[in-house]
Amino acid sequence: MKKLLSIFLLLPLLANAQQYTRAEIKHAADSIVRSFVGADIFKHAVSELDDEELVCYRYINHKGNAKYHEVPWGRDYTKGKFKDITVRYRVKYPYPKCVICDTVRGYTSVTLNRWLEMKLSPDVSFIPDYVWEQDSCKRTSRHVELPWKGKLSHDY
Repeated sequence: MKKLLSIFLLLPLLANAQQYTRAEIKHAADSIVRSFVGADIFKHAVSELDDEELVCYRYINHKGNAKYHEVPWGRDYTKGKFKDITVRYRVKYPYPKCVICDTVRGYTSVTLNRWLEMKLSPDVSFIPDYVWEQDSCKRTSRHVELPWKGKLSHDY
């Protein structure tokens, strides 16, 4: 009877704890970032989960304290009650249509909640407008034309 009672008391705790593999976390983060940047740019994005970098997630331990732990490799699962994770992506997108800036480089990240849903959306502001419009960036140049004709004079 005591075993049966302890099972019923522990069942809500076990049912509430989310555990994920590195591949499950990567799949969820990849799909969100791909939806923001598009498939073409995403081909040139590298997740920190791909690299052998230290990636940590936040979880709640059995005492109710928030802790951080490295995302496990292989088929191992995260431990504790999974809270959230932030996954960074390095983007190096070649853009030959623009002579001035032929490669778009930047970082973005996505934060996932305990159900691996988007908590904070990725910031893709480092990607210029001419890339989104598939334009040749002729309007963008290093030299800005002056709005008036004639010579400049400086009176000091």
